[in-house]
Amino acid sequence: FDRFVVGKTNRLAHGGAVAVAESPGARYNPLFLYGPPGLGKTHLLHAIANAQLQKATTTRPRIAYVSGESFTAQYV
Repeated sequence: FDRFVVGKTNRLAHGGAVAVAESPGARYNPLFLYGPPGLGKTHLLHAIANAQLQKATTTRPRIAYVSGESFTAQYV
């Protein structure tokens, strides 16, 4: 998160991503990021995953990075 440039177009997404990274599964579960290209959606998702990997002490967390279509198909 320290290299992510926060602007008025992505401030809400950044705040949601930070909240998810701090308490996964408790806030914004699931987190949906939607918007035009170039706003940092992929960077935020990677930042969440990296934060979880850095917190892990004994076991590695299970992280799924899937497209919206794949998520919907599995969820339904």
